[in-house]
Amino acid sequence: MNRILIMLITLGMVFTGGFLGSGAVTDLEDIEQSPSLATPRPQPTPRQSPARSDVQWTIGSRGGIDSTEFQDLSNIHQKGYLEYGERSFGINLVWGNGVLGRSAFFENCTRLGDPIYGSDLVAIRVAWPGVRGKHYLAYGSRSSGINLVWSEDQACQFRLVSRQGSKFGPTGSEDGLFAIYNVKHNAYLVYGERSFGINLKWRKAPAPHTTEARVDFVPVSIFYMNQKTVYLTLKNQGNVASTSARFEMEVMIAGEEHTLTILRPVGPGETLRNVPISLDKPLSLCEKIKVAIDIDKVFQTKGMFGNDVVTMTIHGRGESDLCNDRLEHFQNERSPSIHYLGATYTAITQAVPDLRLGDLSTCIADGDDPPGSSHDMSTLMRWAVIRIPAGAKVKDASITLNITNPSNDEYHLYEIKRDWDWWGRGVTWKLSRSFSPWAQAGALGSQDRGTKPVGTLKASSTGPKVIRLNNAGIALVQMWIDNPSSNQGLILANSQATDGVDFHCSEASIAANRPMLQVDYSWQGQDKTIWFQNGQRPYKGYDDATDVVITQAVPDLPLGDLFNCLADGDDPPGTGHDMSTLLRWDLRTIPAGTRIRAASITLHTSDASFDEYYLYEMKRGWVDHEATWKAYREGAPWARAGASDPQDRGNKVLGRLKATSTGKFVIRLNNDGVALVQRWIDNPASNHGLIIANSQATDGVDFRCIGIVMFRPMLTIELIRPLEAVR
Repeated sequence: MNRILIMLITLGMVFTGGFLGSGAVTDLEDIEQSPSLATPRPQPTPRQSPARSDVQWTIGSRGGIDSTEFQDLSNIHQKGYLEYGERSFGINLVWGNGVLGRSAFFENCTRLGDPIYGSDLVAIRVAWPGVRGKHYLAYGSRSSGINLVWSEDQACQFRLVSRQGSKFGPTGSEDGLFAIYNVKHNAYLVYGERSFGINLKWRKAPAPHTTEARVDFVPVSIFYMNQKTVYLTLKNQGNVASTSARFEMEVMIAGEEHTLTILRPVGPGETLRNVPISLDKPLSLCEKIKVAIDIDKVFQTKGMFGNDVVTMTIHGRGESDLCNDRLEHFQNERSPSIHYLGATYTAITQAVPDLRLGDLSTCIADGDDPPGSSHDMSTLMRWAVIRIPAGAKVKDASITLNITNPSNDEYHLYEIKRDWDWWGRGVTWKLSRSFSPWAQAGALGSQDRGTKPVGTLKASSTGPKVIRLNNAGIALVQMWIDNPSSNQGLILANSQATDGVDFHCSEASIAANRPMLQVDYSWQGQDKTIWFQNGQRPYKGYDDATDVVITQAVPDLPLGDLFNCLADGDDPPGTGHDMSTLLRWDLRTIPAGTRIRAASITLHTSDASFDEYYLYEMKRGWVDHEATWKAYREGAPWARAGASDPQDRGNKVLGRLKATSTGKFVIRLNNDGVALVQRWIDNPASNHGLIIANSQATDGVDFRCIGIVMFRPMLTIELIRPLEAVR
């Protein structure tokens, strides 16, 4: 006997609860007697699967059971639907005409809400019109009528069984009929006339031999790669192996069906990682991927006793949302938004060790340039990993490079350990930044770079090439998220190579060709905070906060580059002339739809004041370096000088600054201020920033604007939910 047959027979014994009996089956009834009926009945002979006479239930004109709504449950021997109805004897059930509407609800106890298979335990709930609560059918003795009682608790006592040799699944059985088996009483619920109560009886039998061995696959994670490939991680959550050496899964992606073939058995609890599916067309993010799995074979064999059919099928179903997988892409002027400029690259060359190459459209790595010189060229690259919350766990990461000159040699990525000039303009073969040398020229020292590769590039042809980071690379990206100051990026190099490789860099004219870092992560948190501060946050290269001081004393003077910003209602003293400061932070890296719950502004005061200063909304698009007391930009006057007209500024106070001592002060925006920041996120064009002013004050306040990075004005935003990638 072959191994599959032996295994299936063994499965048959396991899933039916032991060895199966033999002998002919008679359709004898095991009836709970009413007071007037007391005739003893002979014990039935056990049988392996329901006789055709037991298979007598159907769902109206439907074949399948919907485990999400009420349906019409009818019996082929009785014209009418089973529904609640009061009666003098027995359980309150009657045969209705459907006027009350669908009255039977089948709850899948094995997997709540999933389609029902013949192996699943089911609870049957009946609607009680006008009565609140859930009312389940359950086996229980009573003095008259069938031994059925009502239960307020979910009674997972039933299985839905198809006729012999036919499997029961999401679409029902082949002929639309099924038997209802009660596992507590070991009997089928069937039609039968009786003197008292509804015409229902029990027909005793052992557990039906149509329980299916199951292999359930679900998509554990989905890794989006290059818009035309999806990588599934699948896990067998059942307790039975897929015995087939080859089976197919139908995968629905963005409304299109794809076939995935598995070429080997998958054992219980086993996980298949990064199983690729190639798509015919690019996949946009935020697609829900629905996976419906069915084995391409159904194994059938006869049992050890009689002629039962042992059936084993493999099922699977699941749904995954790429948005919820939290996939982030980092690519200048493209992702996570068109305003992202957090990636920087620079080449360094041994042949010209003082040459700065921070603004190239093409980056290069070579171990012999010029040819025959054995001089190296390497490329440093770094991405500000913003918007991934602290506490996130990195599952996978990759880098995509667009190759313009292929190579037959391999090049390796190594961690950079030494801080180098963010924009790459001060980096050379000798220096990591102006006046700061590498430990060893070419960033070759152990203090400059890691010793083990975190990824490998082999680009034998032009076009996009993906470098999947290894475990060490994934751990490195994790460290960047946990500790952003540790992010010094990577270097691509191979001093042993003789065939150089070229690829597009940050200045490539087509943004899609620029290097891209992709991070796949999971996160269980709910809240997140993001900061905006020039030169520091959300990444070191951020330079999109602006400020300008306007003064009534010198109304045509633009003051956009002051070390200190000022606000005063009497400057010079005794003149009654005002000074105000305009502040603005560009928030366009936050996608529309992100909801916030709080916002605040942090200032470092250098000259304290006993007066209070107020924050108001600015309504005009002022230009730093051009704005003055008279005009919001050159040649464009305010509605009223000093930006004091309602067309220039709002009239509601959004926050208050009273800095009676020098140092750090946090201005918490009130509800109107938080609503304004929310509007800036939803509609970036409305973001004209704020003004700090008080024309009634006589004691001015000064605070840092430029200079030491950590003292610059900072906007802090607390989010209700984590940031999601712009799709």
